[in-house]
Amino acid sequence: MNRTILRTTTAVAAVSAAALFFPAVASAAPLSAEDCAQISTLNQPNGWGNPFSDEADQAGKHVATQVVDGDGSLELTTVAPRNRAASYHEVSDLKLSEVAGPLKFQSNGPANWQVRVTGANTIGANASADGFATFVWSGDGTQDASTSDQWWATRNLEGYDRGEKGTLDDLAEAAGADTQVNHYGISVEGPEGTKANIDNVQFNGCTTNFKAVGAAEDDGGAFGSLGGFGLANLIPGLPS
Repeated sequence: MNRTILRTTTAVAAVSAAALFFPAVASAAPLSAEDCAQISTLNQPNGWGNPFSDEADQAGKHVATQVVDGDGSLELTTVAPRNRAASYHEVSDLKLSEVAGPLKFQSNGPANWQVRVTGANTIGANASADGFATFVWSGDGTQDASTSDQWWATRNLEGYDRGEKGTLDDLAEAAGADTQVNHYGISVEGPEGTKANIDNVQFNGCTTNFKAVGAAEDDGGAFGSLGGFGLANLIPGLPS
């Protein structure tokens, strides 16, 4: 067989094998594999949490409470003095104007989308030097929030005062083309001890299933049962 054809056939076979074992990596999902946590558990949160110093102790906890499936959920319980709880996942290389639906989550109580950005054209007395703002939507999550006109921003934008409602597309346009998403997440607000359990968070092509199990061997990491196997074991020459 011609060596060029042989090399090409081998390369195609390797790519096909990788796609078979790692469909989330191989497919052209809107969020990269690094930004998308398909599974989040107690010991493998896969990027979900709350890294912000002004929101200490507000992160959710993985519990066995069922929302839409039998493997658990993320429980958000409000804490004083802000009477709030929130968990986020980091995002890279995503403009606010590129965020696409569906934007959904399953919950057993009211909760809010939180989309944190920098680079927005914030104006007025509450303008931020780095263009930081949070875009918020409230509801039970089953509605596709990407089509809702009930979004609002925590800073003044051109044509929108803080808290003034609009579609996410309209607010993104007001924020400007350089507005960059840094984190997305879910929050709950209410008197101390208010709870909501969250599951199946869908953001820009990525769905996260929150599970109560915590051990890596039970969960298998971001790649299911192959999570502990390693790419290097499937494709020789890759670093382990």
